Amino acid sequence: MAAITTITQQASCPAQKLRTTSNHPQLKRLAVDDPSTTCAKVVELIRRDGGVVITGLADKDIVTRIRKELKPVFETDIPDESGFFPTTTRRATGLLGVSDGCVDLATNKLWIDAANEILTSTYRPWYGEKRAHFVSKPILAGTFGFQIAPGSRQQDLHRDDR
Repeated sequence: MAAITTITQQASCPAQKLRTTSNHPQLKRLAVDDPSTTCAKVVELIRRDGGVVITGLADKDIVTRIRKELKPVFETDIPDESGFFPTTTRRATGLLGVSDGCVDLATNKLWIDAANEILTSTYRPWYGEKRAHFVSKPILAGTFGFQIAPGSRQQDLHRDDR
């Protein structure tokens, strides 16, 4: 944990502000059915802490459905030969193309509203004497799932956004 703490402090990332218990960062938990769980609150916590846990965002029925729909995809995964993923980790890609449950989860209104608020970009370039105004909303370009068996080694600390 010391290495992670050092990295986050040096990077000045929101995670350094998290409350800790037993040296583990704790994200704020919100319940999807609580009226105080609004898009504004979710966005505030993500910007402040770097994340938020929203309980009930995926109910038991959708989780069961997704597991059932993805089971054959995970079962046909070919082990990673590079060694980055342990042989006990199975991968699935293109989740929206193989699981209607994943589509339902990805189109959740709270999730979409928060993503739009955080990730939308606005551009105002000049075209000669005229100024244009463009709004670019986020696009979900890839979906991936990992099935990690008990006893698997942890991944090395890394970033997926660079």
